[in-house]
Amino acid sequence: MIKIQLIRKQASNIGTKGRLICKAPELLLYTMENPWLDNKPQESCIPTGIYGCEIVQSPRFGRVYGVKEVPGRSHILFHAGNYPRDTRGCILLGQTGDFLSPSMFIGNSQKALKEFMDKLDGKPFELEITNEKDTDATTSVSSVSPR
Repeated sequence: MIKIQLIRKQASNIGTKGRLICKAPELLLYTMENPWLDNKPQESCIPTGIYGCEIVQSPRFGRVYGVKEVPGRSHILFHAGNYPRDTRGCILLGQTGDFLSPSMFIGNSQKALKEFMDKLDGKPFELEITNEKDTDATTSVSSVSPR
């Protein structure tokens, strides 16, 4: 099975930026999520952990990947968006980002989503979400999200 890591690197009360890494197929993208708000539906990023992901058909976003079996949550999707306001608990993907800036923005999101969908080719995958203290980040994620 394909294994993908999402490493949360920078968080604020506005959002959470990270990196999505897969060795095969090779993927290296930026992520944007909501801030950690105790797993509150449609307002919080999801808890760290290991999740299964598979293709779903979203009425709003079409054919995308969904994150399965998130405790107390449903309809967690990977989709396009540039700012935390573009998500309600889902994971946004981008090709550009900056951990040196406190700005909560990722860029080229539509291209990133296409790359993600094309490289995974509809195959299910295992997603591991972790927090990482990053010396370049302005705020440590570990203080705002559960381990």
